[in-house]
Amino acid sequence: MVSTVSAPLIQVQRWGNILLYIRVMRYAMPIVVAIAAFLVFQCPVSAQNGWRAFAVPFPQDRYDGISFVNPQVGWVSGALTGIFSTTDGGYEWRDVTSILDSNNRAPFVRTIAFASQRIGWAGVLGKPKLLQTTDGGASWRVPPGFDSSVVGGVCGSQVFDEQTYYCVGAWSARQYGQPHFSTTTDGGQTFRQQAMRARITTLVDLEFATPQNGVVGGSIGGGPNDGFACILRTTNAGSTWDTVYRCQYVGTQIWKFQRRGRDTLWAAVQSIGAGPPLVLTSVDDGRTWREIEVRYANGDPVEGVLQGIGFITSQIGWVGGRGYHLYETRNGGATWRYVEPSITGLNKMQQIADTLILAAGTSCGALNIPQFLANTSVEKGASQDLRADLEARHLAGGRIQVTSSHRAAVRSVHIYTSAGQLVHTVQQPPTHLENFIVDIGHMSRGVYIVVAFTDVDMLTAKVAVQ
Repeated sequence: MVSTVSAPLIQVQRWGNILLYIRVMRYAMPIVVAIAAFLVFQCPVSAQNGWRAFAVPFPQDRYDGISFVNPQVGWVSGALTGIFSTTDGGYEWRDVTSILDSNNRAPFVRTIAFASQRIGWAGVLGKPKLLQTTDGGASWRVPPGFDSSVVGGVCGSQVFDEQTYYCVGAWSARQYGQPHFSTTTDGGQTFRQQAMRARITTLVDLEFATPQNGVVGGSIGGGPNDGFACILRTTNAGSTWDTVYRCQYVGTQIWKFQRRGRDTLWAAVQSIGAGPPLVLTSVDDGRTWREIEVRYANGDPVEGVLQGIGFITSQIGWVGGRGYHLYETRNGGATWRYVEPSITGLNKMQQIADTLILAAGTSCGALNIPQFLANTSVEKGASQDLRADLEARHLAGGRIQVTSSHRAAVRSVHIYTSAGQLVHTVQQPPTHLENFIVDIGHMSRGVYIVVAFTDVDMLTAKVAVQ
């Protein structure tokens, strides 16, 4: 067990990040507990907290990347651990790492992104920096149009389709070279590789709404220890950039983004300086950002370095990082609570198929969103600008009346059992939800979850059938 804990510490020492090393040391005992629980039980993390653990092999460091193309088929990637794939929703995994580094070890795969069950990309810190597969991971190669000599490493990536892939890196210019923004629109045959050091010092992640419009994040004026978290935004695929956020606290860095709907973005700020723990949110597609200090209900700041982030509604979300479990909010970030047991060492979250959110870290897992919402109360908080209310009540004859003051355009409406089973999908949803009647015929007694997806957010409501 001691050797297992020492692996991430050795990795941190290799990074040369002394402050982060001290914080990981502080949380060494929770890591021991998490590892023991995971290895002994190999079972769902906690029915109460909602997370089902994947039976993926335990990593040498952690799983930094996760990419599912549907609820059953996906991949995870880990530093010095390799790439693993599943076709049954995470119950069984297969090692698909076919390229080793010069020391006969799995490469440091930091990010992974699949466009389909065949086409995927793996970003690497160190050599070979970028890998591509066209057979679901059975084999990997460096894409022909990618010039590794001008790229220090790949930390964040996004895939739009089988032809279009974007990536950025690296988190440390001192160790992995100058920051870059690299894109291909022809499946890797050619790349546009843009040096970014004149605009930003490090790059960790990106989030694009379209191939034209998006943000990249990292730090400016220094690296993880002495830089300031920074976000750049483009509306022309990177031809020009605007600085839309710069943190006032030294020792901060944008780590991961997440998009919620059309215009809402979240970002986790890694802070190893003296500043408070922060997440950021934007409700105008990244044009402006608001800082939210991550604090308990009593006002104390949470402990640990924040890295991964994921929200399933405007009010409910999680953050996490190396050496501890998740922090959860149910009021849009106004207050947070520590969720143990849950996912440990979080780096990346991904929502798939509107009903599942996935997490990769020291442990990996999934949360069934409708099932979780059936047993969750949304707390009142200060984030009124993010609130979107939905009401539902049962009428006679298997009908449900749905009402919302939210005026965003409706994409789809679904009804689930409290166990997360889909029972009805509205074939032709209304433009707006205002006294809308859903007729699903016979309904057994119990609690049902109404989920409405708009172009801004996901709205949910419970309804009891007596």
